[in-house]
Amino acid sequence: MSIWMSPCSAEWVDRFLNARREIMARLGVPAATLEHVESTSVPGMWAKPIVDVCLGVDDSITQEELRKRVRQLGYWEANVKFSPPRTLFIRTRDGKQVNLHVVPLNGEIWQRMILFRDWLRTHPDSAEKYSSLKRELVSSNAEDYQAYRAGKAPFINGLEAHAIEASRGANKSETPNIGMSLDAEYQDWWSPPSFPADEDGGAPNYIDEGGGHWEFVSPDGSWEYVPDPPNDGVEVEAGGDGPPTIRGIQR
Repeated sequence: MSIWMSPCSAEWVDRFLNARREIMARLGVPAATLEHVESTSVPGMWAKPIVDVCLGVDDSITQEELRKRVRQLGYWEANVKFSPPRTLFIRTRDGKQVNLHVVPLNGEIWQRMILFRDWLRTHPDSAEKYSSLKRELVSSNAEDYQAYRAGKAPFINGLEAHAIEASRGANKSETPNIGMSLDAEYQDWWSPPSFPADEDGGAPNYIDEGGGHWEFVSPDGSWEYVPDPPNDGVEVEAGGDGPPTIRGIQR
């Protein structure tokens, strides 16, 4: 399978907030039990344009009833086994995907996912290293998802362990208020991405990097890493419908 990667987008926040509102209404759960996790929850992070939502549940709702209500929102249950176990639901709407991870509230998986995310949010150097690693892995394993996952694993496992250890004595007030009850607060806290303007003053859809470049792919909002062909020095223009274009020189 091909791996798609995008610079961070404020649309990811909107997608999370919309998914959270729908889930809260359908399941009758408070906002504090729904967290935006994984790379799309970290400002500035390059990521696959898939929004991950973590839902923490207790015994106030049965698994059967939960599955029924989640499916009514258009999600389907993925046949994937996790260790420790959790349930994954997936929904694609207008070409945009949301992954819903259902885990025990305040359990091991809940804590691990949030601590890893919070560390990246509050340590820009770690976030940049992780973002760069992912781009490097995509550029060399664009068609090999398992190799991409294996390449990330040592970094994720090491940083996750460090974040867990650091949290044992951390002052929680020093981290962002992630369980924000007001959508406006979350949107205001999020720093929208910044890219150099193109010739017309608009956002680029072509970013040169290393032995290739990243191209904006419409209409799903993702970017694709394209290795450069050997015809050095040819000027190309990422174009067509969509955002304004900028020109880059293939290496």
